Amino acid sequence: MKDIPGTNSALIEEREISALKKRIKELERFKSKHIQAEKKLRESEKRYQNIVESSVEGIFRATGQGRFSNANRAAAHMLGYESPEELINSMADIASQLYVNPEDRDKTLGLLLKHGSVKNFEVKCRHKNGNIIWGVLNMHLVKDGQGNVLYIEGTCQDITHRKQAEEKLRESEEKYRQLVDSINKGICVAQDGALKFVNPMLMKIFGYSKHDLTTSPFTKFIYPDDRNMVLERHIRRMKGEKFSTRYEFRILTNDGSMKWVELDSVMIQWEGKPAALAFIGDITKRKQIETALRENEKKYRLLVDNSHDIIYSLTAEGVFIFVSHAWTTILGHRSAEVVGKSFQLFVHHDDMPGCMAFLKSVIETGQRQSGVEYRVQHKNGTWRWHTSSAVPFKDENGTVIGFYGIAKDITENKQIREEREELILELQEALHKVKTLSGLLPICASCKKILNDKGQWEQMEVYIRDRSEAEFSHGICPECTQKLYPEYFKKK
Repeated sequence: MKDIPGTNSALIEEREISALKKRIKELERFKSKHIQAEKKLRESEKRYQNIVESSVEGIFRATGQGRFSNANRAAAHMLGYESPEELINSMADIASQLYVNPEDRDKTLGLLLKHGSVKNFEVKCRHKNGNIIWGVLNMHLVKDGQGNVLYIEGTCQDITHRKQAEEKLRESEEKYRQLVDSINKGICVAQDGALKFVNPMLMKIFGYSKHDLTTSPFTKFIYPDDRNMVLERHIRRMKGEKFSTRYEFRILTNDGSMKWVELDSVMIQWEGKPAALAFIGDITKRKQIETALRENEKKYRLLVDNSHDIIYSLTAEGVFIFVSHAWTTILGHRSAEVVGKSFQLFVHHDDMPGCMAFLKSVIETGQRQSGVEYRVQHKNGTWRWHTSSAVPFKDENGTVIGFYGIAKDITENKQIREEREELILELQEALHKVKTLSGLLPICASCKKILNDKGQWEQMEVYIRDRSEAEFSHGICPECTQKLYPEYFKKK
């Protein structure tokens, strides 16, 4: 059957039109989706921009050539700029203008190229005003589909305050370390029966290395007779018991010798656990001195106990080591109330300069000194006058380490002397008044006799002699000689 002419061409045209309409509808749907996608993209970019602008961290984008292409306000303000635009326009070369050390820029680029990102990179940056600030950078590379670097994105945060605090902490730790290393006491931290920390002075006192001291139980270094006491006190301290923290004990040094030490401690936290921070001083010489003083005191105790004067001994610092029983008899204090205390607590304040000069003279001369007088307070509050003599007590090197002295109560003698001086003064004044002539004296115009206070006429020379210190010698003047003995002058 033959086709009707024109029928095929009409069918083709209809199919083409139908296909064209379909394509148009697809394009319209694509356009609608594209519009929606663009809208979502704009909304997403807006949200991103809002996040970027509101972020407290600096956010930036930089080119590989070293310029900022984008930045938020936080980044601009961190570097001292009013706006991101001012930062972008002002920063022509990040390496030279932003980095205090340009090599830090090269280092970050090297890490980015090698790893694709940089995390927590701390760097010194230059503020707009010229000040140096610290920043921490987190950055990553953004590449295209072919792996070419498009730009660098990153965040920055100002850590200047933290770095300043860290620097202050380092300085403080350095000062503390220098103090601990240079202090004239051994310092250690005791925990779990061992020493966790020791300073150089502790190593010097014990004669052991740091390794030896910190790798053995601390009881190893304590004199056998004192180990139980020290360990018991340490355990009680670790349990939180309250008692005196200062005490003395003996240690064994590396060469096997024995030393006396004094320990004082406080509780601390060490690596999250309770520990004892101890301060240890070598008191061996002090103990030797105390022993020598006690031995010497025993030799003279019998004599001292029977003396009517106070016999005493002092340290070089003026602290009483011993006073005889005469102190109690004369001043009322028991010896226990005096020993261990400074003599300054008992001496009158006005007499202290003289006493200090006296002891200084004993030390400087190394010889016996005497004659100082001072007031000492009786237990009842009254003051007694004493005079003292003292001799120095020296160690084997000739250094004065104390004094032996004798004090004599001179209160009564002092009073008698003062009363005698007052009496002499009064007598001198009375005598002066008696020997002084004053007032109107009635005298005879003829014989020159004077009327005394008893109404009797006395020769003028007798009257004056008895009432003054004047003495008379008798002679005759030329005029009287001529008058009385004219014949003598006629012969002449």
